[in-house]
Amino acid sequence: DDEVMKSVEEDFVEKDNLDNPMIFKNFMMRRSGAIPYLTRATTEALEACIAINMHQEEQDKTFCEECCQYLKKRALSLLGLLDGLCCMSRKNREFICLISKNDNNQTVPLLIPSLLRTIVYFSRSLSKKNNSKFADLGLASLRTFTNLTHENKSASSQVSLLSVKLENHQSLKPANGVEIILNLLYNLAKSQNCKHNTHHAHAYDGIIYCLNSLTNLLETVSFQIVRKMILQSVVASNDQPEDSVDALPWLSRWVVDQTMPFRDAVMSGSFGKSCDEGDKRDLKHDEDEFLVTAGNGVILLACLLGVHKTSNFCEPDTSRKIQSIIFDSILENENLLLLMINTLKAFCNYYRYSVGELSVAVVTPVLLLITGLERISDSR
Repeated sequence: DDEVMKSVEEDFVEKDNLDNPMIFKNFMMRRSGAIPYLTRATTEALEACIAINMHQEEQDKTFCEECCQYLKKRALSLLGLLDGLCCMSRKNREFICLISKNDNNQTVPLLIPSLLRTIVYFSRSLSKKNNSKFADLGLASLRTFTNLTHENKSASSQVSLLSVKLENHQSLKPANGVEIILNLLYNLAKSQNCKHNTHHAHAYDGIIYCLNSLTNLLETVSFQIVRKMILQSVVASNDQPEDSVDALPWLSRWVVDQTMPFRDAVMSGSFGKSCDEGDKRDLKHDEDEFLVTAGNGVILLACLLGVHKTSNFCEPDTSRKIQSIIFDSILENENLLLLMINTLKAFCNYYRYSVGELSVAVVTPVLLLITGLERISDSR
């Protein structure tokens, strides 16, 4: 159709940068017509892994070990290929979301629902130990989901509107993508007590992907819908689903808790201003992980506050409710805005130091968020 034909054309970024090997490769892959086949193959592999694991759990069946390993490697390899196609190619990300199937005379997207089902089913292996043959698929699918939702209005629309349900799995209720990612973030955060092992590393990666995915959704035209979903969402432990809590107050408190190890450093930091040298200290090596987590968390909170949008784009009632919840959730911290601003400044400095010139892709939009938070601070 017309949308598919338009997606094959070069966009303004590709047109001026086809000498870049990554951009040229991704453009030629889209032009070759291979992306629909890769998308369908990935979806089929993920659904097969879910089906096999369900049969093993519910009916205590066994399957050929070599076949399962092959299927897992196939799914992981295809997800890796899609990750590469998403890199520096907005058109590829949008094109992948256009691939669909006909179901009862309705057009149903393929990949986003499949990724969300895989995340729901296999994410339990991220928040606790799991001996499933396909345990790695939860994190890999979440990574691809994060890459796919970056600057992608088609993905954000599908995530916010589609309800995902695992067939023949009564314990998992239907949920939209925002609820799924929020609940996964909650369970990963609750499980982050064990350190210096593979489980902790996977949980940490999963947390960053969740924060980035939610931020990606808030940066699209679905901003208002996604913001209301987060405002209305509740989260619960996989082990105790009846003990639910409101998502946004919990998220606000948890993000601030992540600053605890380095809070004194960022609150006393000068960030270019003159101050008493005796009050300053540098971040310690083991605090880097907390800074990255807190920085991504503050970015999410700033986007929820709408500081990246013009005032006439934000619904006043929703903005007031979110501001009230975020600032009232941390009663003991009177300098929350200053903490958020300084955390983002430290986050930018960390990326400049660790990534160098490539950090501009991360730092530039964060600086705009800092300016927006400073405006809120001045008006309070």
